[in-house]
Amino acid sequence: MFDQLDDTIVAISSPPGIGPRGIVRLSGPQARALAASIFETQNLPALLDAPPWRRLAGRVRIDDTARVPAEAYVFLKPASYTRQDLVELHVPGAPPVLAMITEQLTRAGARQAEPGEFTARAFFAGALDLTEVEGVAAMIAARNDSQLRASEALLHGELSRRTVHHRDELADLLALIEARIDFAEEPYAFITPDAVAETLENTLKSLQVLTRDAPAVERLEVLPTILLTGRPNAGKSTLLTAVGLINPPTSGRISIGGRLVMEGPRPHTNLTAFRLKHLGFVFQKSNLIPFLTAMENVLVALELNNVGRRSARKRTIELLDYLGVAERASNYPSMLSGGQQQRVAVARALANNPSVILADEPTAALDSHRGRQVMDLFRKVAHEQGAAVIVVTHDHRALDVFDTIYEMEDGVVSLSPLTTQVSRPTK
Repeated sequence: MFDQLDDTIVAISSPPGIGPRGIVRLSGPQARALAASIFETQNLPALLDAPPWRRLAGRVRIDDTARVPAEAYVFLKPASYTRQDLVELHVPGAPPVLAMITEQLTRAGARQAEPGEFTARAFFAGALDLTEVEGVAAMIAARNDSQLRASEALLHGELSRRTVHHRDELADLLALIEARIDFAEEPYAFITPDAVAETLENTLKSLQVLTRDAPAVERLEVLPTILLTGRPNAGKSTLLTAVGLINPPTSGRISIGGRLVMEGPRPHTNLTAFRLKHLGFVFQKSNLIPFLTAMENVLVALELNNVGRRSARKRTIELLDYLGVAERASNYPSMLSGGQQQRVAVARALANNPSVILADEPTAALDSHRGRQVMDLFRKVAHEQGAAVIVVTHDHRALDVFDTIYEMEDGVVSLSPLTTQVSRPTK
């Protein structure tokens, strides 16, 4: 696989299905010549003579009589994704048109690219490192916003930047050890055994922290839904407000997503900004602002996070539609049923793509039917939006929604025997 890296390859590079735009990509020494064989433009420069990073408007010939409007984007080596000459043909996104263009180019001499071959060429040319390649693959496979954010971190080299210091430090250490071996009889102490041991120990500790905190897409595949139950005044809500960074703990540590946030009452970050970005809250009562509509109640969470008005409205409409209350967007809370109010509250909690949703007795004010709907909604959120869900309740009517059930008594949390009684639907 990928045994040829110096020929010219072609592939459809836009997502499957019909869309307003489709992309056919070529990479290799003959990329411009092959694209020019089917691309026609009335304006100069012609595709073969085009300077790099240039967009050309024209038409693509898909057979002897048919032409489709097209744009050609030219990237010359080494300033391209693959570090080879690269051309993208952007045409109307009809699958038959894309297939005919690809067939034309393969008949002209291009080879059909194997899956991942463009990224493989970028890797072998040194344009991407291995973690960035993993980020590309993870981005293509991402099924929710959290997976997408983690894959973007890998793609943009965040993990590589955090490891380069350790790599250089170990390379320096190896050089000093080799010098000590080569010049063992000389009166020079390049490095002592104690210094070697100390450097290795410090590097190991740093890498262990990095491994724990690194943006790992696989951990985001399916995040847990957790139920915390117990008698009244057992400390459930107190624990939830501590985890939610509302009331600081007197001792202990709080880590969220592998990041240390609180150590005792001392914060390790700006708690307000962290809550806004990473945590979503759903309370016993919806706590919607009564003089704002359903849409405005969700918008306010986004605006507090400095999201642009247009993007905020788009996100709000998507969430209300996702939760089945889009037709109530212009209604005030008093015009909504209890279940609809809680759905709007969940939309508000999801607005900023939090990694954790915290819910305190979210079904206490609902009948059994609407309570079940809200509980099912939490499982849907966990699986489709990539958020962990922690629900505090003494309502045992929907135990099968949760992956794990804990009980709290006198401030002590333990795994509940109810966990083994849960019969869950097939995922």
